[in-house]
Amino acid sequence: MKKITYLLMIVFLYSCASTQQRYPSKIVPSEKNKKLAYLEYEMARNIILHKDYVRLPEAFKHLKNARVMLENDPKIYYMIALAYRMRNDKEKYVAYLNEAIKKDKNFFDAYNALGIYYYEKKEYKKALETFSKLIINPLYPHGDVAFFNRSRVYIKLKKLDKAENDVKSALMFSGNRNKTYWQNLIALEIEQKKYKQALSNVEKMALIDGDSDYTHYTKALCYAKLSMPEKAKKELKHIRDDNPEYYVLKKELLQSINAGKSHN
Repeated sequence: MKKITYLLMIVFLYSCASTQQRYPSKIVPSEKNKKLAYLEYEMARNIILHKDYVRLPEAFKHLKNARVMLENDPKIYYMIALAYRMRNDKEKYVAYLNEAIKKDKNFFDAYNALGIYYYEKKEYKKALETFSKLIINPLYPHGDVAFFNRSRVYIKLKKLDKAENDVKSALMFSGNRNKTYWQNLIALEIEQKKYKQALSNVEKMALIDGDSDYTHYTKALCYAKLSMPEKAKKELKHIRDDNPEYYVLKKELLQSINAGKSHN
């Protein structure tokens, strides 16, 4: 039977990069030059965030011009880092992320991206330290993302209890509205055989966002694990036959229930 898998989603945030504004400089640029520099930055940002590889050299040119007038603005270095990421130049990617942090120790997007880099490199200790810095910083406005990203690291380290606690915190900071967080919490609970707890959270999720093939299937799976086959079958009846993914899962779980196999 196909298992529910973790949604290992790592979230990049660009909102801070587009709103933080710091312009100290040895030579204060004129207002006209600053406006032109920001125009160059926005043109580069548009290319990079839309992953327009054909125009990437143009983005580098815009950023080079913007950096002349805005040499102390961390946004410039962060965007240069993202441009080098597109070039698959990881060494310069990390170098410019660190440069953005040097310019502003509270430039949160760079910390988040750096944590993701360490995660992808399997340097989990550094990833934990980086995401933890965001979590303990009272100025960071996206605590849910930091908790969620750190939970991904704990999963890799097989520390499922800590991962579960972090996803719960992510849910709390998101106002319990994020479906991805709900699904990951439920998957963690099922992985740890906390079937009653998982069932309770599926029902809470359904109260907020309504029932779906996901909630019906997950309820059925929990009921099957709890040796309640009739309730499991009742939930499976709600799954639409025109949903290929859940129709297959439905058939597999139903066959397993009818065969009387153990689900624990």
